[in-house]
Amino acid sequence: MFSWTTSAEALLGESTRWSAGLSYQGLKSENFAELIDSLGGLGLPNIDPYDFYSYNLDSKNVLIKTGEKYRYHYIMNAARWSATTKMDFSLKNSEAYLAIQYGQTNYQRDGKFRHEAFANNSKGKSDKLRFTELGIKAGWKIRLQGRHWIDFNAAFIQQPPTIRNSFSNPRENNNTIGNTVGTDSSEEQLLSGDLSYYYRTPTIDARLSGFFIRSTDATEVSFFFADGIGGDTSAFVQEILRGINKQRLGIEFGLEMQLLSTLKLKAVSSVGKYTYSNDPHLYLTSDDFAQGNLDMGPSRLKNYRLSVGPQQAYSLGFEYRDPNFWWIGATVNGFAKSYLDISPISRTQNFLFDDDGLPFEDYDEEVAEKLLQQERFEDFFVVNLVGGKSWKLGNKYIGFFGSINNLLGEIYKTGGYEQARSSNYRTLLQDTQALRRRFGPKYWYGRGTTFFFNLYLRF
Repeated sequence: MFSWTTSAEALLGESTRWSAGLSYQGLKSENFAELIDSLGGLGLPNIDPYDFYSYNLDSKNVLIKTGEKYRYHYIMNAARWSATTKMDFSLKNSEAYLAIQYGQTNYQRDGKFRHEAFANNSKGKSDKLRFTELGIKAGWKIRLQGRHWIDFNAAFIQQPPTIRNSFSNPRENNNTIGNTVGTDSSEEQLLSGDLSYYYRTPTIDARLSGFFIRSTDATEVSFFFADGIGGDTSAFVQEILRGINKQRLGIEFGLEMQLLSTLKLKAVSSVGKYTYSNDPHLYLTSDDFAQGNLDMGPSRLKNYRLSVGPQQAYSLGFEYRDPNFWWIGATVNGFAKSYLDISPISRTQNFLFDDDGLPFEDYDEEVAEKLLQQERFEDFFVVNLVGGKSWKLGNKYIGFFGSINNLLGEIYKTGGYEQARSSNYRTLLQDTQALRRRFGPKYWYGRGTTFFFNLYLRF
């Protein structure tokens, strides 16, 4: 990876500052699997053990030896440049800024293996993907009185997809998302705004904010093994979710109050609603499909919650600082409205139809509604402690501080995702109980108590 950045600043009068910057990043990433130990065997066959496709038709070696590359081998080239300019204005009772960014990003895959399933579209260079970046940000902060401020910020950002979300399956072929879905890959657009009110006195520091973020035309690529594609087909698939719109709305509040010279009270809260705001289109690709990909139609995701952690959070705490140079603080933190990440393929027409193109004979709408209901995790509280002590030794200081997180050892779910393997009504209904016991939904848990301590010297 190569990166280069330069910037410049200048004062344009007493109240205006101009700044600008240029940056460039270049990436050449070599990706491959390599046999590091044959465990006493003669080597590995150069074929897929499930579909019996050759990983590399041009390989003369029947068996892969230790130290040789196999399965996949490709180079991903990426380059990005951007230019930014910003103006800052300082007026009598207000401050403002305006910033503009423009840039371009390029991706290209260079395959080194000729995969049998994609013999004419795996070795050599892919189409070069070109994306345009554009960003406009503006803000205005005005002082109504000495203790009252209002701050407003707005932004429009057009950004490219990541490399992962630009190629359907770079380990096997040169197919881009545009090749697969029949339209050119596009940039994601973000529109955001926030409005904050500040109140500051020698004893009170408070802020109340509202925010809005809307992202459109995003792309996400996932990989998994699915049962029940088109009724009864099983395959390892690449799931391409195209044209995703998301919306985030919320209010935040923060308060810091100096009750005594040694005692401070802190309170924070955030209440939001983060949802899908449309029904994006879903495609599947696999080397098991005769035509290479399947159009699964829209995935009914609108109004489902995003799995981005708690959508409501609250914290109340205090901090005590003793004149004898020791201090202690504690917070009680509550978290609510966390949701399981849903499976998009289960919200397509594939969920309803059998292999004859008709709905399942045993389809029950009430059962289906329960199967597709998004799980909400239980709300939870954690208590954290932090404290420290310092001593002055001549003209030097020695200090100690430590923290204890989750003092009460609360066990809680921090995230997870639905089981996507069972992709239609019948397979999901049959497998729900067994899969929940063994594999899914898959959860991550937070548990127990963690300790952190630090000793420092200051000269």
